[in-house]
Amino acid sequence: MRILVISVVLMLATAFSSCNNPKEKKENPETKVTATQDTSGMWLGNDVTKEKKIINSAEIQGAVDLSQIRNGIASAQKGDYESALADFDKAVNEDPSNAHFLYYRAETYLNLKQYDKAWDDIHAIERINPDLKDFHALKGRYHTAVGQHTDAYHEYRIALETNSEDAILWDAKGASAMNIMKLPEAMEAFDKALELDPELASAYYNRGLLFANNQDFQKAIDDLSISINLDDDNPEAYINRGNAYFMMKNYMMAEENYAKAVELDPQNWLAYNGMGSVNKANGNNLQAIVYYSKAIEINPDAANAIYNRGLAKYANGDRAGACADWTKAKALGVTPAQKWLDMYCK
Repeated sequence: MRILVISVVLMLATAFSSCNNPKEKKENPETKVTATQDTSGMWLGNDVTKEKKIINSAEIQGAVDLSQIRNGIASAQKGDYESALADFDKAVNEDPSNAHFLYYRAETYLNLKQYDKAWDDIHAIERINPDLKDFHALKGRYHTAVGQHTDAYHEYRIALETNSEDAILWDAKGASAMNIMKLPEAMEAFDKALELDPELASAYYNRGLLFANNQDFQKAIDDLSISINLDDDNPEAYINRGNAYFMMKNYMMAEENYAKAVELDPQNWLAYNGMGSVNKANGNNLQAIVYYSKAIEINPDAANAIYNRGLAKYANGDRAGACADWTKAKALGVTPAQKWLDMYCK
């Protein structure tokens, strides 16, 4: 996803981030697009009525008892990927040339974040049956998971050539396009996804991020709000809506959203960083330091939280503490820290 950056005076570091891997970025707000939840397009562990149709066991020609596959699918849809993997392993061991079985196991490896093993199965499928239904979508999900967004984009394009009515694929293509800065194409893809499925929460989420990166914060809030109404268990959606409110200087609503994200995920450092930024903007520097410190406790390499804490410390009269934070922030790649070091830490 190489990152879409909105420059701000007080760096939020709370990523305008799409439904994919939350990683810390250098500047803020930003867009992270790694495909989890609906954006991934994966059927495993998700609501199959909203996701891909599972291949009917009657379509699979194999030498094994298909109850293993059915059991594996049932376990995966409950989120028990270890049990699913055990069943799919048995199926593959009994029929190692069955591309369908390898497909299921590769999906499971992706959910377990065992990416090397997923790639081995993807290679095996490519040798056995590269025309397997949904194979290019599977490859796209792999490339998304490991941050190879250009490759993901091309795989989703190929997948859509034969499955152009799949809303999740359009959403995934939009996310990968956004990450490689094909922004008009990303917007078209999100619009198409929502035309096909007006209740696809991740497409509203991702389109909201794109609006935010275009600095259209009200439209971002509108889309993120719809996403939250459809899926109110996504802390990243609250964080990003909080970012949009922050950029509009609506600090009360920003704080409410960050607090909700903390409630949903008490270990999300981005939410605490946002709380710190709200308090810093309101002049509550001591409380800002508390929240920034909590973010850093969770993620010691949270560069922007360290930089922001330095600003709060300086405003609170702690120059030595501020200089220490800015020095570390600079080492972690926050370039604005150098300006403060030059002015106050000679």
